Amino acid sequence: MKGGGYFNAGNGVNLYYSSEGPDEAISVLLLHGWTCDQNDWAFHIPFLLSLGFRVIGMDYRGHGHSSVTDNVTKFDP
Repeated sequence: MKGGGYFNAGNGVNLYYSSEGPDEAISVLLLHGWTCDQNDWAFHIPFLLSLGFRVIGMDYRGHGHSSVTDNVTKFDP
């Protein structure tokens, strides 16, 4: 995806997100499965953009570009 950044979720965790398409369009949030990342949606994004949607993807904590805390006892789904 073209635009993106990090959202500080607290406790030292930064969640990576990306966004593509017009800001004023209806947004579609893509959420990946366990052990994956937002790149799993790579083949769907062009289709959604062609329909005029804004597409937002994110990496869950500890996945893709997102970080995870050192305290693994706080890392749960």
